[in-house]
Amino acid sequence: MTGTDEMAGMAPASPPPESADWNAADATYLSMMVAHHSQALDLAELAPERAADPRVRRLAASIDAGQGREIVVMATWLVDHGQPEPTVESVAAMSSTGMPGMLDQSQLAALAATDGAAFDRRFLEDMVQHHQGAVAMAEDVLGTGEDVRVTEMATDVVASQNAEIARMRRLLADLP
Repeated sequence: MTGTDEMAGMAPASPPPESADWNAADATYLSMMVAHHSQALDLAELAPERAADPRVRRLAASIDAGQGREIVVMATWLVDHGQPEPTVESVAAMSSTGMPGMLDQSQLAALAATDGAAFDRRFLEDMVQHHQGAVAMAEDVLGTGEDVRVTEMATDVVASQNAEIARMRRLLADLP
């Protein structure tokens, strides 16, 4: 099973009208990315109270701001294209489906139970995993989607998340 098959199986999208310039892969990708980004926001929200390193707190604030904006854009595209509006319930259900890079419950609990330098390291390691999953999903839709705007969003995800992965790896190497 390819990543596209997995994505299509996890978040079925309504088929587009015959005249559409988008396909179900576009809608499925955006639905999944809303849930994926939502988990990143949950992780980032832990940092202000738990992180010891101010660089980790700044990174988390940047992730929170950037991915929060992206969620709005993605959800708006979905609604504008006749797809279901993401809800708290649908995001929670989708978040538990094993999307690439998503942290499982034990990882989430371990991160929430740490603070200080241990939090910094775990947060960065977990967020690298998370971002790598987002990049994989974005690269997948670049080969299967049709919508120009979705292609632009996926290209932005690949570029921004790869840049943040490099930044997080530098931070990890610099931690005591």
